[in-house]
Amino acid sequence: MSMTKEEERNVKQQEAFRADFEKRTGETVTGLELVCLEATPENLKSLGLEYPTAQFCLWGLLVFCESKALYFFAHAHDFTIMGFKPTNSDDLSSKEQMVCLSQDPSQLTVSRPAHKTWLGKLLAPNNVLLVTTGTGAFCTLKTMKKAALLLERLSDYAVIS
Repeated sequence: MSMTKEEERNVKQQEAFRADFEKRTGETVTGLELVCLEATPENLKSLGLEYPTAQFCLWGLLVFCESKALYFFAHAHDFTIMGFKPTNSDDLSSKEQMVCLSQDPSQLTVSRPAHKTWLGKLLAPNNVLLVTTGTGAFCTLKTMKKAALLLERLSDYAVIS
């Protein structure tokens, strides 16, 4: 089965990202997962991240490494591509951001949100994970698929609770 031009372009982009990431960090990339990271301003700051102007989350990649290190990488993007300009700002672009969430799996805890009622369980989104780093920073990750699938993948990179 042959790939479409878009699939070929995506593969090339992933290969280029992996090569650049490995050059920057010295880490061998074993996997990528698109996620949306949300945190309070204090927790975001303690992770060394910041929200782009007029945004309340960071879309980026969880980067799984052979050494069991786990990174979050948010690519710089241009707001004009998405068709809007942040109000009261001449800054139209965000900056690239990267943080190592953990070098040691015992220093990262990941869990699913606990719901106390059956209605809470029924209505809760099934794509959210709660993350606590070794430094005590807390954030949520929203995935494009069921959280259980990402949780399983994270079992080698974090303590699952």
